[in-house]
Amino acid sequence: MKEKRIFTLFTIFIFLLISFSDVFAQHIRKKFACFPFIPKSLRAIGDTENIMSTLSNEIDRSGLFELVERKRIENIIDVESMRPDDRSNATLISIGSKYAFDFILSGAVDTNENGVFLDLNLIDVKGKSTCLKDIYNVSADVTGKKIQDIALLIVKKTKECSGEGSAVASGPIPPPSNIEVTDSADAIRLRWEHGSSKNILGYKIYKSANEEGPFNQIATTTNPYFTDGNLKLNETYYYKIKVISQTGAESDFSNMVVGRTSMAPYTPIFLSARPDIKSAHLKWVPRPVTEKHEDLVVAGFKIYRKSEKEKDFME
Repeated sequence: MKEKRIFTLFTIFIFLLISFSDVFAQHIRKKFACFPFIPKSLRAIGDTENIMSTLSNEIDRSGLFELVERKRIENIIDVESMRPDDRSNATLISIGSKYAFDFILSGAVDTNENGVFLDLNLIDVKGKSTCLKDIYNVSADVTGKKIQDIALLIVKKTKECSGEGSAVASGPIPPPSNIEVTDSADAIRLRWEHGSSKNILGYKIYKSANEEGPFNQIATTTNPYFTDGNLKLNETYYYKIKVISQTGAESDFSNMVVGRTSMAPYTPIFLSARPDIKSAHLKWVPRPVTEKHEDLVVAGFKIYRKSEKEKDFME
């Protein structure tokens, strides 16, 4: 009787251990190794480093992977005597299996008269399959929106390869809500909310100079906020946002919001400049403003001067 009780308790213990192990395993981040990209020409060396750095950072920001340190990957390449031109699936899968990697990303960058091209190969090591293999034109955007979009696609493809994408609800995803706009002299900041943050892969930001559009995508972000910087005074822009789900599906546009940089007074109307022996007499009048822009009423003026030999105007 005692032995039977011990056996029963042992069975329950094993069952609980397996159950907890499964729950714990679901929260373990998969190991993602980004092997150094190969420049196909001397012109491509600088672009190669920029693209790889930006892409790695964007993938790491997803929080879904344990990104293998580049130094460790370089050491593995040395230990395994891996040739720079050997990026075959068989070689990468063999190395990935040996070092317990879940996914390996390799690539090459070519720069020619037609632009900058990124050739990517994403491998599921355990599944011994290719998740993504394609060539992308990233001309004039080697650290911008195009790279962010590719990073989101890579994350999506890893989920599809590991079978996680099917577990995410496939119904329509709502757009962001409660979008707040904060203006400043040279930037417009957006912040929003979304109720299904666990199923969100990222957000796409769209912008237009006209209320009627067209709206063009200017950024992709994994955060519920974005800053549109390096703007000029007296500028008005309109924004819309889309949500990207874990399956890669996109929501409808959010409600449109408007942002305006700080207004600056109009330049005065210069009337005359009359020279004197040791002075100059200047005359001007402020430009009229409408009731709509009463905040632009002039409170005073600053005078700037420079001599013929001087480079800059001084107040």
